[in-house]
Amino acid sequence: MPDHAPGLPEVERKFDVDDDTRLPDLAGAWADNVLGTATDVELVAVYFDTSSADLARHGVTLRHRSGGSDEGWHLKVALGGDERRELRRPLAAIEDGPPATLLRVVRAALRGREAAPVARLTTQRTEHPLVAADGTVLAVVCDDRVTGTPAARTGRHDGRSWREWEVELVSGEPALLDDIGQLLCEAGARPAVSRTKLSHLLGTPVEPMGVSGASAGKDTLDALLRARASRLVSQLVARDIVYRLDQPESVHRLRIAVRRLRSLLTTCRPVLGAAAVDDLRAELRWFGTALSAERDVDVLRRHLLDEAIPRLPGVVVDGRLVTGIREQLTEPARQGHRAARRAMGSKRYLALLDRLEVLAAEPHPTAAAKPARSQARRLVRRDGKSLRRAMRKALATPPGERRDRALHEARKKARRVRYAAELAEPVVGRSARRLARAARRLQDVLGEHQDAVVAGQALHELVEADTAGSTVAVQFTLGRLYAHEQQRAEPVMERLAPAWRKMSAALDRWKHSG
Repeated sequence: MPDHAPGLPEVERKFDVDDDTRLPDLAGAWADNVLGTATDVELVAVYFDTSSADLARHGVTLRHRSGGSDEGWHLKVALGGDERRELRRPLAAIEDGPPATLLRVVRAALRGREAAPVARLTTQRTEHPLVAADGTVLAVVCDDRVTGTPAARTGRHDGRSWREWEVELVSGEPALLDDIGQLLCEAGARPAVSRTKLSHLLGTPVEPMGVSGASAGKDTLDALLRARASRLVSQLVARDIVYRLDQPESVHRLRIAVRRLRSLLTTCRPVLGAAAVDDLRAELRWFGTALSAERDVDVLRRHLLDEAIPRLPGVVVDGRLVTGIREQLTEPARQGHRAARRAMGSKRYLALLDRLEVLAAEPHPTAAAKPARSQARRLVRRDGKSLRRAMRKALATPPGERRDRALHEARKKARRVRYAAELAEPVVGRSARRLARAARRLQDVLGEHQDAVVAGQALHELVEADTAGSTVAVQFTLGRLYAHEQQRAEPVMERLAPAWRKMSAALDRWKHSG
C-alpha cells in the first residue's frame, strides 16, 4: 500500500453508558428496517504512540488489533466531525513494530521519534447491524465493554473498565446517525467525552508544543506569539497527514497553514528581528512553492471545467474541448504532486518542522517584555499601512498585466492583515474579528480577479498549443471561453471598490481605537 493511499472512510459516534443501561429497540424505531443477527466478538488492541503522545495530539491512532473481521494494523486519521480515514495492513507479529507504510503517513508527527506500545485494550463487543428491507446494512451499533491497561512506559498504572456504545455508519445516510443517537440518548446514553478508547484510558493529550505554558496569560507579545505559532504548527502537521491520504482540497489546506506561518513571521519581524525570522521565512517559502504547482492546477481545473464552461451563455460546448483541457492539465498536475511529495519526503522539510516547533516552544526575549495588546495593535496597523500602499498603487495602474500583478500583490497584503488581526484577536477581541472579516472579503474579491487572470493565461496557452485537427466548434467554444474570462474580470473590479471602502474604513477604526 503506498503511503498516500486514501484509506477507508469511517463515520462513527461514541456514547458513554452505564453498566446496567439496556440497549433500546433499534428495529422498532424504523418501520422499514430490521435488526440483524447480533454477533459477539472479543477484540484485543495494542495502541502505539510516542512518549509525548505526538500521534494522539494530531487526531491519529495507531494500533495492532486481533479479533473481528478486520484484524490487523490500523491507522486512523481524524478528518473533522464524525469522519475519519482508516488505513489497514495485514496482521503481523507485534514485535516487528508498525508497518513502514503506515509510519510514512505520520512522518511529520513522528520525525524520528519511536512509536511504541502505550496501552492494551480488550473489548467484549456485541454488534447489532441495522438492516434495510433489501438486506443492505445501514449501520452497526456496537455494545462495548472495555478493559484498558496503560503500558509501563507511560508512567500510568491505573487500569480502567468501562462501557460504551458505538454507532458506525455503513451505507446509511449521515442523518441516520442523528436518529440512532437520539434513540440511544433517550435510553440513558450520553455523547462520549473522549473521542477514542485510547483517550478514554489515558486522557486527552495537552495541546502540543507548550501552548498551555505560552498562553497561561497572554499579557505579553511573546505569550501571544507562541500560542499562535503552536496552534499553526500543530495545524500544519495535521494537514500534512491528511494530504498524504490524498484527500480533496488537502494541498490547499496545507498551503494555507504554510502561509499563515509565513505571515506570522512577517508581521512579527519588527519585534523578533531579521536574524531570527528571515531564514525560517525563506524555508517556508521554499515549501510553499513546492506545493503551489499542484494547487494551481487544482484551482484551474475546477474553475474551467466545473465553473466556467457550464456557464457559457448560448454555446453548445464541444466535448473535445473539455477533453483537451483535462489532458493539458494532467501532466502538470502529476508533476506538481511529485514535487510536493519530494519536498515532504526530504530531510530539509523535517528540519523545518523541528525549527517551527522551537519557534513555538522557546521564549523570545525581545517580545517577552512587550505588552500583548498594544504591540499587537501596532503590528496590525503596520500591515494595514502596507496594504494601503499596495492598493493605491494597484488602483492607479492602467488595466493590463502590470495592474494584474499589482492587484495580486495587494491580495497578499490583505491576507497578511487578516492573519495579523487573527493574531490580535485573543487580546483585542471583537474589533480584531471585524477587521479580519473585512480583510477576508477584500482578499476574496482580489482572488476572483487573480483566478480569471490565471485562467485567461491558461486558455491562451491552449490556443497556442492547439492542433490543426481541432474542429471549428472547438475553436469557436475556446474563443467564447477566453472572452468570457476576459469579461469576468469587469464585475470583479466593480465589487473591488466597495470591498476596499469597507476595508479602508475598518483600518481607520483600528487606527483610532484604543
